[in-house]
Amino acid sequence: VLRTANVSRDVAVDTDLSVTFGGESLKQLKGSTLIRAVLAIRTATFELMTKDPSFSPRFLILDTPRQQDIVREDIARYLAELKRMSARQDVQVVFSGSNYRYPVAERDKEWQPDFSGEDQSMFLGVDE
Repeated sequence: VLRTANVSRDVAVDTDLSVTFGGESLKQLKGSTLIRAVLAIRTATFELMTKDPSFSPRFLILDTPRQQDIVREDIARYLAELKRMSARQDVQVVFSGSNYRYPVAERDKEWQPDFSGEDQSMFLGVDE
């Protein structure tokens, strides 16, 4: 989904929960490849945990730092698949982004920040 073509699909997780891709550790990955691998690991972990209906909490919060490093179409495809997974698993996903505007659907909720910031609007601030 994230189109990470230059990472091995031979994934291994050791007893310390370190993940390797064809023997290559996360520390060896750079740029958008690293971001894509981290998103994949976190999402896969969340999906596995929520297959058990008694797992709690049933939400995932994603802040997307450096989202400019991933092509918009790839982020859109990732979020669409994440939305399908959240419906299957009956979980909630909270996505925070300043550079990407997710298309809001019927069951989605969008919150816009109310305070002026130096570079962008902010959720925390002082009423004047």
